[in-house]
Amino acid sequence: MLIYEGVLTEKRILFCGGLDHSAEEILDYCFACVSLVSPPLVGVLCMLHPYATLSNLKFTDEQGYIAGVTNPIFKQNPKLFDLCAEIDIAKLQVSRNHSDNLSTYENEKYYQLDIDFIRPIMARVQTNSINDEDIRKCFESYTQVILDLAFGLESGRPDMMHDSERISDVMSARVKRFQRTTLYQIQKAFMCFKDMEMRDNISLSLIESLIRRLRLSRDIKEPELLTIFQQIYRFLQDEDSVLKFLSLLPLSRDGVLTIAQGLFHPSPDIERICT
Repeated sequence: MLIYEGVLTEKRILFCGGLDHSAEEILDYCFACVSLVSPPLVGVLCMLHPYATLSNLKFTDEQGYIAGVTNPIFKQNPKLFDLCAEIDIAKLQVSRNHSDNLSTYENEKYYQLDIDFIRPIMARVQTNSINDEDIRKCFESYTQVILDLAFGLESGRPDMMHDSERISDVMSARVKRFQRTTLYQIQKAFMCFKDMEMRDNISLSLIESLIRRLRLSRDIKEPELLTIFQQIYRFLQDEDSVLKFLSLLPLSRDGVLTIAQGLFHPSPDIERICT
């Protein structure tokens, strides 16, 4: 999860293999790193340099990058990276010149949340009971929460809970760091582009905001929840509107949980309208 932290906060990440590691293998590590956050994040591939060499160090001028290298000189120079994953010995090295969230990661409030997230995934990996696609979907859902919080903090509405604490409080430091990255600015620009597309369709824009509200909140009062589902129900009047609605949901298997929660609500009215 330290690598995940590095990608979210736009650090300089190296995947360094020995001479016995092929370029293709290192490339796989780099793309796997990207898939930790994309989807739902867009623009992460711009950070990718899967086969970097000493003859072309132009990429090191970038604020953050994900690079694959075979030359050991890279890992011997901490000025070239913030985080180096040494593939041949399965070791993560944080640059000695680095002093922010990577070096203090285990002291962050969200560290335990990360552990609670990754532990069951690792357990299933060890028993071969989960495939790569399911792992990607888990990370997609987890990253979507962070992205929602990054947008939601601006409207002051997130109230999901973890161990009696608001997720927004636990994730606050991570979200603020993410909001300072170019990667976050890309997400905002993408959202603005989507808003422009929906400028002539206010209903769809409203539905998207309602979906985000449902994703962020686990304690919405019954009257408000009923109103939200009524508005969604009125929107879903034909096949085209259903397809548009589904396009707003996360691609992971958890995407429909946003709506499915209403099927088990104690209120007959909410259960009926969701059915």
